[in-house]
Amino acid sequence: MFIVKKTWIKVFASLTIIFMLFSLAGASAAEAWGSDPNPVIFVHGYFDKSSEMEMFGAFDDLKNHLDHQGWDRDELFIIQYSNVIGCNINNAHELAGHVNNVKNITGSDEVDIVAHSMGGLSTRYYMQNMGGHHHVGSVITLGTPHDGTPMAYLAIGEARWQMQPGSDFLNDLNSGDTTPGGGTDYTSIYTYADEIVPWWRSRPDGWNNIGGWYHMHITMMRHHHVHNLVENNLSQ
Repeated sequence: MFIVKKTWIKVFASLTIIFMLFSLAGASAAEAWGSDPNPVIFVHGYFDKSSEMEMFGAFDDLKNHLDHQGWDRDELFIIQYSNVIGCNINNAHELAGHVNNVKNITGSDEVDIVAHSMGGLSTRYYMQNMGGHHHVGSVITLGTPHDGTPMAYLAIGEARWQMQPGSDFLNDLNSGDTTPGGGTDYTSIYTYADEIVPWWRSRPDGWNNIGGWYHMHITMMRHHHVHNLVENNLSQ
């Protein structure tokens, strides 16, 4: 009888350990380690206006993924620039206002930024020229034309000139400190099938550059591998 009881105790203990391991495997990094992730600001790209493009919910899948992994959905913010084809410098000033607003709303010391396409250029200007690294823990860009894109020759608005390969705007960005702030992480994610921004133009010096077959320029934001890469490179 004693042997039977001892055997059942061992079985119960083993099942308990297995259950705990599966629970941790299914939990997010934030939940498993008890960390408090930064609020996240999502920055749209060129011509991506909420009243027109947001009907496709470009960031919805990514937001849902982070929500399921332990981020507070109330701390996931999609921002809208007043001129979606305008000057990246002006947009960078708007971004600074959004960052300050999110910090005030959430009480957080810093935020993380996830920017798609041209949104990564205004983000870089903010980081490199406006002291953004004092307020941002991680920057992640998705399909951003860090070295420009030939498609900009067909675009409209002031942004077209800034996104053209070899523009003064891009030369200034790429000749300066591309990773300001020792405590800020910089990651560029790009897809080899990008039909708008050639993937080799999405690799800024000094960044954590990650490429893969992640659908196309816009649909990469719905790719599950991209969701995991974003999650793993946010501040935690």
